[in-house]
Amino acid sequence: AGDDAAARRVLEREAFLTGQRERLLDEIADVQTQRRGLEALVERLGERVERLRTEKLALAARYATARAGVRAGSSVTGLSNETAEVAQLVERARERSRNIQARAAALAELAGSSAAARVPDELIALRLAALEENAGP
Repeated sequence: AGDDAAARRVLEREAFLTGQRERLLDEIADVQTQRRGLEALVERLGERVERLRTEKLALAARYATARAGVRAGSSVTGLSNETAEVAQLVERARERSRNIQARAAALAELAGSSAAARVPDELIALRLAALEENAGP
């Protein structure tokens, strides 16, 4: 009877250990599946990080290009404004020159004609004032 009890305990122990072994093998398989999944996730995340780095570099390059374009546009606009101002100054100088030439011609005509003697000084002064007023500053 003692041998039967001992044999039974051994058999029960063997059944228990076999069950534990199967559960541990199942857990090992689950852990290996999780490990493969995590390795795949790490690989995908690494690829995503690399894509984001590349996108960041591309965005930085586009930003630098756009910024340079804005600076170039501002420079061109500044040149355009300066060119317009210079053109206005040249046109004013031309207008003054035409007015002075007209004034000189009128004075020469008055001085050369016999009518100059008959034109009162006040009328000449009024005409000169009118011409100067039209010439502007």
